[in-house]
Amino acid sequence: MDSEIHLHDTSGASAAQKTLLIFFVTGNPGLIEYYRTFLTHLYGLLSRQTTGSSRALPSEIDLHVYGRNLAGYGSRDDRNKFDADAELQKRLPLGLQGQIEYVELALEHTVRRINTVKFQGQSRHDAKSQSGGSGKTDRVGSDFSRSVQVILIGHSLGTYINLELLRRSRDDGRLRKGPVQFIGVLNVAPTVFDLAGSSHGKMGHSSFEILTDQQGWVTYPSFAVLAGQMIRLAATLIPMAILVNLVRIITRMPTVGAKVTAEFLKSPLGVTQAM
Repeated sequence: MDSEIHLHDTSGASAAQKTLLIFFVTGNPGLIEYYRTFLTHLYGLLSRQTTGSSRALPSEIDLHVYGRNLAGYGSRDDRNKFDADAELQKRLPLGLQGQIEYVELALEHTVRRINTVKFQGQSRHDAKSQSGGSGKTDRVGSDFSRSVQVILIGHSLGTYINLELLRRSRDDGRLRKGPVQFIGVLNVAPTVFDLAGSSHGKMGHSSFEILTDQQGWVTYPSFAVLAGQMIRLAATLIPMAILVNLVRIITRMPTVGAKVTAEFLKSPLGVTQAM
């Protein structure tokens, strides 16, 4: 199961005058594979050749659609980690502020990676023009000064994270003086602002109070770890094919979504992080 989705057409990207990044932030549980169909369809609508012979977006725009897991989801051998992610991995499971910091770092890393690719692509183009077609160049690096226009899309918990990203960029966040240029935000099914005050939140809070009254040694963090590991252990004992069918029957999810959920239940920290 991939921990990130990055949709981009490299043909003609180095010649594009503007870069547009649609950056998607997931809900909880924070698995990007739940949104693959949506992101692929969105990218197809914006980049395909339409019946008038032109793209839905102008040709001078280099389009990227990107999303990744929130921290703490997926397998331990995730090969899509970025440098700053290593320190955050030591603090798992993360709270809400930790997830906001993680997404902020992920956005910065994504923009750096886009600019690195564009820089190297332009270097090869320049070298090819100057060397009569050899295309060789020793210029390797990134041009982080290139402006990248960003549209944030968030679902559920991701909507709150998006608003915090905008607030941080306006105040003293790490993205304030960088190349990230926010031009829009689309929040889908915003999360409940005061979850503990909602009807389901009050019900869960009452149940939790009963648990802690009867078992005074149980604190919320330890309860989340214990419950998460028990669920993971139970899921580990069930073969994947059977677990997928159980999830599909119980939740009425399509097979693709049920498979993502089954892998989530078997992941090292996924359930604990979700709680």
